[in-house]
Amino acid sequence: MKAIFALMGASVLMIVVGVLLILNQPDSEPEEPVRDIAVIPAPAERDSEIPQIEVDAEPGSEAWCEQMMNVPNADWSREDSQTFADQCIYD
Repeated sequence: MKAIFALMGASVLMIVVGVLLILNQPDSEPEEPVRDIAVIPAPAERDSEIPQIEVDAEPGSEAWCEQMMNVPNADWSREDSQTFADQCIYD
């Protein structure tokens, strides 16, 4: 019976010491204040930055092929891609 009381006393003592160690632990580094993150608007597209295809350029002509080289591929239609492949790419 003495052994049980000794184990219980040691357990309580260990718990008390652990709690005291936790309470006396120095504060960690101060947290940085939360900064507001503002949404940065995308720059407005200017018409001058968007390549324009001449109205007079006939699809498949040399002028049309040169202009299509400056148009992003994502802006091409299926017909533009086919015409470019057929007329502007040479072996």
